Amino acid sequence: SIDPASTVQVAVTGGSGGFLAGLFGIGGGLITVPLQILWLRTPIKVAARVSLGVIVMSSGAALAGHLLNHADIDWTSGLLLGLGGLIGAPIGARLLRCMSPLAATRLLQSVLLGVAVLVAYKALAG
Repeated sequence: SIDPASTVQVAVTGGSGGFLAGLFGIGGGLITVPLQILWLRTPIKVAARVSLGVIVMSSGAALAGHLLNHADIDWTSGLLLGLGGLIGAPIGARLLRCMSPLAATRLLQSVLLGVAVLVAYKALAG
C-alpha cells in the first residue's frame, strides 16, 4: 500500500510528465523515466515499464487537448512514426531485459545528454 505522501509524490510526477506531454509533445520515457528515478527512486527497469502506461494515458489526453483546441495535427507523420514505434518497441523491450541496471542507466543518460545537446544547438543556432 502507498502512503499518502507517496501518493502525492506519484501524482505530482505524473502530472509533471502529463503537463510536458501536452506542452511539448513529450512525456514518455524522455521525461517520466528520469522523473521516476529522481523523484520516486524507482529502479530504471521498473521506471521504463511504468512509463509505457503513462505514455498511453498522457499522449491520449494531450491529443484530446490539442484536438479540442483545433490544432493542426500531421496524421500521416504521426502514423508513420507510430509504425516505427510498433517495430522498435518490442526490440527495445527485449534489449532492456538483457541489460544490467547500470548499462540501462548509462544508455538513458547518453540519450538524455545527446537530446539536450541537440536541443541547445538548435536553439542557439537559431
